[in-house]
Amino acid sequence: MAESSELLGRAPEPVPPHVVEPRPVFVPDPEAPWRRWFAALLIVAAIGLAYANSFPGAFFFDDDAAILQNTSLRDLGNWRRVLWPPVEAGIGGRPLGNLTFALNYALGGYSPAGFHAVNLAIHVAAALALFLLTRHTLRRPRLAPRFAALATPLAVVVALLWALHPVQTNVVDYASQRTEGLMAALYVFCLYAFARGLESGSRGWTTLAVAGAALGMATKENMVTVPLLALLYDRTFVAGSFGAAVRRHGWRHLALASTWLLLAGLMAYSRLNARGVGFGIGRSASDYALTEIRAVAQYLQVAAWPHPLVFDYGTNFYVGDFAAVWPQALLLFLALIATMWALVRRPAAGFAAAWFFLTLAPSSSIVPVVQQPCAENRLYLPLAGLAAFVAIAGTRALGRRGPLLFGAAAAALGLATVARNPVFASELAVWTNTVAVNPGNARAANNLANALLKRGRNEEAMVHIERAIAISPNYADAHNNRGVVFLRRGQLQEAITEFRAAMRNKANYADAHYNLGQAYVQLHQPAEAIAALRESLRLHPGNPRALNNLGIALLDAGRVDESLTVLRQTLAIDPAMPEAHYNLGNSLARAGQPEAALAAYDRALAHDPKFAKAHNNAGVVLLRLGRPAEAADRFAAALQIKPEYPEARRNLELVRPSAHH
Repeated sequence: MAESSELLGRAPEPVPPHVVEPRPVFVPDPEAPWRRWFAALLIVAAIGLAYANSFPGAFFFDDDAAILQNTSLRDLGNWRRVLWPPVEAGIGGRPLGNLTFALNYALGGYSPAGFHAVNLAIHVAAALALFLLTRHTLRRPRLAPRFAALATPLAVVVALLWALHPVQTNVVDYASQRTEGLMAALYVFCLYAFARGLESGSRGWTTLAVAGAALGMATKENMVTVPLLALLYDRTFVAGSFGAAVRRHGWRHLALASTWLLLAGLMAYSRLNARGVGFGIGRSASDYALTEIRAVAQYLQVAAWPHPLVFDYGTNFYVGDFAAVWPQALLLFLALIATMWALVRRPAAGFAAAWFFLTLAPSSSIVPVVQQPCAENRLYLPLAGLAAFVAIAGTRALGRRGPLLFGAAAAALGLATVARNPVFASELAVWTNTVAVNPGNARAANNLANALLKRGRNEEAMVHIERAIAISPNYADAHNNRGVVFLRRGQLQEAITEFRAAMRNKANYADAHYNLGQAYVQLHQPAEAIAALRESLRLHPGNPRALNNLGIALLDAGRVDESLTVLRQTLAIDPAMPEAHYNLGNSLARAGQPEAALAAYDRALAHDPKFAKAHNNAGVVLLRLGRPAEAADRFAAALQIKPEYPEARRNLELVRPSAHH
């Protein structure tokens, strides 16, 4: 019997179900909102206590160029000038940083307390952003089983270890380092917003992250690494691999990376070479790389044990060959190998270690920052990675005791910050401390001399100038300062010799040309003075001090109309300069405009009521106008301000008989 036939064929393959990648699942937040608010207030209060003795603060070092001599700050209504500051101010290509300086100036003038208060507020904001990012990360699935219950106290500890570390005073207490602090705050906020966007799928959070990155790029070039660290964050805490991160969140990473275009444009505008950055300006890539091995090791040492802290390491920090740094090179090689291993086997710890190296890389790799091979302010943002690594790894080992122990360590760091703040109370204090801890630094010795010169302590200054020249015989700035002392002593030919030595050792030295012009003004050699001052202005356009002296030299040469033009240009740049009003009065008097001259002298006195020369010259003009009684009052006012003023006394004695008629 035949078997019944069957229809034979290949069974149809099952249709795979549509795969939807689940969103990350977070551990439910058991805390009441008030606990998070309390944690934030604790951070704010701790930072406030640590920096309570840091006011009012002072301006020093780069503050002179970035703030005091940065004329773009004085015209907030001119957005083009504010957002495109002069390259010579050292803040070129950093429009957001310059805008904050301009707002500071508009609200409080050159008040160090105002600038310092904004720096401190930015530091607080950065600490709060770090708290939020750390807490958010500790509650991700990879870390939640071990750390979710401790997320808030551990995040507080990380923020305080970072914020209260005394090395941060190099940014908080140093006005022109605002760009470092603001960039760091935007960097951490960008990562937090990006992480929230990954968690929720929200385009809004990603938009905030991109905006934060763009603002950071407009603040300081070190923001360049944030797209890389965001990709590493995604791989470590969300996607699990770089490939998955790109597949799942590629458009978000591309949007963040697009901010590099803004940075490229700003860097092209700012001419980094003009700020002492880049190749072909005195140091090779290999020299700088060797020096940075020493610098990074120094940063690690300072992070672990912040004593002594050094405000300025100077150019004597450079090393000449590998033999001088092989122990530090070995240490860093092992640290990098450990970081690579951790990224594979302990990704969370690896991320914290990579944070340190990646955020430090822009200024501590092979691109020379010639005048600052080592600067503790560069540790500002990288220290956050170290703080997280230590606190989280320590808590993993110690359990619930970890946050308490590291909280105590943060308190100790806060006390060290309180002790460090007085170093920044004045320019003199900064450089006195720096010379004490780094006696081989010629620049520190010269800058201490600068601070003494500003206080009229010329002979004390000369001691430190000679020391700087002994350390570095071709140090142009020290020769320039020695010339200033000679100028004040009235040794004009010796001063000219020093200013010319400074110019030989430093090309395009605007200040030396300016001082040379001053010497020639005092020698009544107007042709030489005019040439020197015009060269200074070519190198530093719009410098009101140089314009003011050029006005004097032109008047001395009998070129009255040109003098009036230059002095009016000076006052257009700096309307509050009493010397320019006074010199304008002299030019107007020579031009036969006595009433206008009197008005100019009065404007000089409005800005400086103790300007004795303005009273005296106003008296001379009043006497010529046939108003001897008013002239006598002016001469008497000059003598009241400056009793040892022979011209005013002689004028008063001459006018007294006439004043009685």
